[in-house]
Amino acid sequence: MIFTDAAYWVILLAAVATFHHMPKERRHWAIIAWGSFFLANWGGFLVLGLFLYETLFSRLYRKFSFWCVVGIVQAVAILGYFKYRVFLLSMVAPIFGTAPVTMAHVLLPLGISFFTFEFIHYAADLRKGKYEPGKLSDYAAFILFFPTMVAGPIKRFNDFQPKLQAARWSNDQALEGLSRIAVGYFRKVVIADTFARLVLPPAQFTELNPSAVISMVAYSIQIYNDFAGYSDIAIGSALGFGIRVPEYFLPPAFALTRAGWWGRGHVARYRWWGG
Repeated sequence: MIFTDAAYWVILLAAVATFHHMPKERRHWAIIAWGSFFLANWGGFLVLGLFLYETLFSRLYRKFSFWCVVGIVQAVAILGYFKYRVFLLSMVAPIFGTAPVTMAHVLLPLGISFFTFEFIHYAADLRKGKYEPGKLSDYAAFILFFPTMVAGPIKRFNDFQPKLQAARWSNDQALEGLSRIAVGYFRKVVIADTFARLVLPPAQFTELNPSAVISMVAYSIQIYNDFAGYSDIAIGSALGFGIRVPEYFLPPAFALTRAGWWGRGHVARYRWWGG
């Protein structure tokens, strides 16, 4: 996981220092530069090229514009291609007598689901006329803000832009950020990784017995704390810039309905979907 890689923290510290030492009107360039370096390092130049293409294409978006529809369709198509091409190619492999395709043979861009949602909402909101496109550099800083690239939380441009403009160094926010990062590591390394040891391989699910039930419960706890831990680390990293991104998870166990469980378990995505 990238958040456990020492290189991530070197890049984060360098980016935060650069950001706060640049004049306010140029700070977005620090995010663009370090975000591009982050993508090139972990996602490759293909993914960086995809982001640059999206940034330039977004200049066509206007209220009621057909180009907004094109932007949404191509974002969904790119997501579908990378996420489901293994499944589709595996289905046609026997027909054409080709070798089976596995995930080991394909490139899955870093955080593709999360940045695709942000691409889509920007095009959709501009088509509805919710706000003006803004400067090219503002949008580039929005999508290249690397703490949220890996596992969210999903941001909205009209919420992120004013926070970027108003961002400043705060000792209190920095301490809060460090505490969120510590909580995230605890959730990931202590809770998620511990419960992962109780999860049975799929081949052993031959019948519903106590071991299978324990495995299913352990898997649910593992998955939740994996994502919640990553989200805590991302939120804490963003606070270093003086930017508060949306919460992604609230404890779903306290929800009283199934809709409430989903809403608390995926706060940022729920808000994104609801507009």
